[in-house]
Amino acid sequence: MYGGGCVYIRGHRYRKPTGPSFIPDFFFERFGPDTASAEKDYRGEYHVTTYAELGRRKREQQANRLARKRESCGRVEIRPLYVWVFHCPGAFGFAYRGWWTYLIGRGIEEGRWLSKNAERVKEIMQLFPIAHGSLDGPPLTFPQWMPLFARVFCCRHPDGTARRHAGRIQGKALVWAEVRGDHVERIIGRAQLPTKTFHHRDTEE
Repeated sequence: MYGGGCVYIRGHRYRKPTGPSFIPDFFFERFGPDTASAEKDYRGEYHVTTYAELGRRKREQQANRLARKRESCGRVEIRPLYVWVFHCPGAFGFAYRGWWTYLIGRGIEEGRWLSKNAERVKEIMQLFPIAHGSLDGPPLTFPQWMPLFARVFCCRHPDGTARRHAGRIQGKALVWAEVRGDHVERIIGRAQLPTKTFHHRDTEE
């Protein structure tokens, strides 16, 4: 029932009756072969929707979504993202095994090929320099840097215990980045969440 009337939706001709909601195909023959649904209002009048109209609506929705995506892709936004470092035990014991670094955020997930992007790796390591061993020694490689980052920026539960991923510690740190659509243009700098607790005036006496 809808608005004092009924909506009858036409199913596929090959679909078998599955219960009392099944509407025989011959019910729609009075409205024409292209009928997708028929809505009966409280006055007993039928309002027909055709498959052609449904197709037109779908194409309009797809065009609108594509237009919104194109608009967002052409605009650079400054957004907060997380640098997430974690250890993967590997699929079947060997595939994808090792330490991984991802840039994650709403609609953003960059990481599968991040280690191959020398410029991105340089940006991240320069933002989070981590001393290891002798300061006069050779600089850290990215594989050496990742487990140290996970240790320094270890994710923790509210009780202070380490939050683990697949049994190993994981690290997260917040950064500001320039984003175009779902692509990260560049990392601007480090960021941090506010630590001060704000109280609404109405709750204070």
